[in-house]
Amino acid sequence: MEQNSRFSRTLATGVSVVALCVTMPVWAQEQQTTVTVPGVVLPDDFTFPAGETFSSGVTASGERASTAVVASPETGTIRQGEESEEHEETVDALVTVAEEEEPTGPSSLFLRNDGTVRVAASASTVNPEGPAFATSSVTNAVSQILAAPFDVVTVTAINNGSLEVRSEANANGTVPEGEGESLAARARADLTGGFHQEAGLEENTDGTATASTTNNGSFNALVNANAVAVGDALAESQVTEAVYIRSSGNGASDANAVTLLTNNGTLAISSRATAVSSEGDATALTIAGGGEHGLMHLRARTNGVGLDTASVTFTNAAGKLVSVSATANATAAGVATATALGGDAFSEEHDSKGAGIVMVGQASGADDGDTSVALDNSGSMTFAYTANATSTGTPPVDEDTMTATVMDEVAIGATALSGVNGAIHQVVEAGGPESFIGRTGVATVTNRAGGTITVNASSVAQSNGPSYAASSIGAAILQEAEITGGSTLGFSNAGTVNVGANAVATGTEAFAESAAQGLQQSMLALLSGATAQFANTGTFTVQATGDANGTEVAGAFVDARGYVAEGEPVTLAVSNAGTFTVTGTATSDGDARAFAGGMGFFADVDPTTFPPEEGGGGNGQGGGNGGNGGSNGHGGEEEEEEDPWEGFTNALSGTVANSGTLQVTATVDEGPLAGTGIMPSTNEGEAAEAVGVYFQSAVNTVTLTNSGTIRVTAISDGAPVSATGILVETFETSPVEPASTDRMKIVSNGGTLIAR
Repeated sequence: MEQNSRFSRTLATGVSVVALCVTMPVWAQEQQTTVTVPGVVLPDDFTFPAGETFSSGVTASGERASTAVVASPETGTIRQGEESEEHEETVDALVTVAEEEEPTGPSSLFLRNDGTVRVAASASTVNPEGPAFATSSVTNAVSQILAAPFDVVTVTAINNGSLEVRSEANANGTVPEGEGESLAARARADLTGGFHQEAGLEENTDGTATASTTNNGSFNALVNANAVAVGDALAESQVTEAVYIRSSGNGASDANAVTLLTNNGTLAISSRATAVSSEGDATALTIAGGGEHGLMHLRARTNGVGLDTASVTFTNAAGKLVSVSATANATAAGVATATALGGDAFSEEHDSKGAGIVMVGQASGADDGDTSVALDNSGSMTFAYTANATSTGTPPVDEDTMTATVMDEVAIGATALSGVNGAIHQVVEAGGPESFIGRTGVATVTNRAGGTITVNASSVAQSNGPSYAASSIGAAILQEAEITGGSTLGFSNAGTVNVGANAVATGTEAFAESAAQGLQQSMLALLSGATAQFANTGTFTVQATGDANGTEVAGAFVDARGYVAEGEPVTLAVSNAGTFTVTGTATSDGDARAFAGGMGFFADVDPTTFPPEEGGGGNGQGGGNGGNGGSNGHGGEEEEEEDPWEGFTNALSGTVANSGTLQVTATVDEGPLAGTGIMPSTNEGEAAEAVGVYFQSAVNTVTLTNSGTIRVTAISDGAPVSATGILVETFETSPVEPASTDRMKIVSNGGTLIAR
């Protein structure tokens, strides 16, 4: 979905983060000291007693290499019920029952922790005379899985005590004499599956499957990798599926799947990587999320032939904490690189699957289905992604030319990257042919009075040579719907939402780049339409800042936007009665560019860009409308070519009302190095551009009412600026023509509109 450059959607950094792969030498398999404390297979109803501690896992140490792996009860995991090899196959294949036999086995599992439970993998290597390698991993530390042929299947977990899952790797090494620039220390720590829960109906069984988890105590998932080297140092850490909860139904008639997560305590997840090199390069990479399921995955899916329902609910109670952090620190005499991400933060698309809290509702059976996902927050939810890269080396200077060279043939410099795309990510799906017009999908985020949602990305790069810092929040809250019938995506805030991206670069050549977006709602509901709901009575703040401090070349580019709704078609129900603030600030010793946008509404879906459906004859309407394309193809038979625009309206309707304060500000501060050309793609046009409310569609019948204040400001120290309060444009690609009565209304009901 392309949209007008005035409200461009994503910061394109041109940076590709590639997973590092290092082949371990033969001697890495040499003897190590290992201590293993086995885990346990639990009965169907079990409670860890209060006042007692259960600890399990693997601790390993070696002179050159150490490896600690926790992946089974024999090595430390805790299992209740069956364990699947692949998540997607679990509820379909765990239990096999002959058609004429009576169902056997349990219909429920119950697990409670009143004490202290710890599962850990720890690897440590110290080698003062050569390279050091340390690797730790934990897979499905605590699992509770049941698929059964009953009409009611229930899996319940309650944590009243302390549950901690940890993976930690520490390596300290030295480059041997005569081996040149080989890797001196590598530490790798992984955690996949901290707590894993599933409940499923066996195939051809009607009924309800419920997976329910309540945290009244503390749950901590911690991953830490540290590499210290005389030579090159590499530290990598990643945590995925720290919490994975899924319910599934595959009934012959009706199937109902319910997934519930309630936090009445502290739920904390962190990933940290630290790399330090005194004579070489240092690379630190940490990811809190990634993969298909992200960091916390809550899913309900149904695949019956009757009326299917799938619901997912996550509740964070008042005064309680959900905390996510990813921190990368790299310090080197040579090149320092630090990357801290939540999934694929630098993707140019908004459909990242591997970010933070991923909530998915699916109904994909052979009839109508209803899906819903809901997040209700009265407490504190924080997401922090931090990257710090420092290059301490000083290159010698040729006295004749006074230009910097390299130090011992090793370049110096610093790169810091941080970000997330969908710290909170909701998806509702219910595809199928046009006969499934009754399908619905509803996704809601409710931040109540006293509740806070904070998403921050920070990158700092410092060097005596070149430096680059980039922070990107593609959408702090991302809601998506692909429904054959009708969909509703809703956001309500009576508390505080803070979204911020900050990038600082210091060096001879310094480039700082940041982008932040608060809320994105994307929807396709061709048959019954889609509704975008937004209600703010609290404080909603989005800011992006960039600071480039360069002695030779410098550039800073920032992009901030508050709320974007897009789809086909879109009915708006938008109201701001609180404080809505979007700020983009770029400061540079050289060039600076800043864009800030308040609210943007787009009915700009182009069906000709959809990929063809498998099995279709060529004119199916792609995957975007939930699978209608396949039914429109004809396997290559000569048929009259169908118009891909048939059924599309590219229309915006509904209401947008502002009775509070909508403030949008773009600011640039350029320095004496302006015009050095570090940003060739942005050197033309306005240096500071601000847009308050933006509409783009072929048809627009929206009523915009302002009884509050809309203030749009663009500021510079002499560079060109542009400030627009309300911008309405057509979607030129669409062949749809509005009727003579299709008109937008703008009503000033005692309000104030300032663009300056």
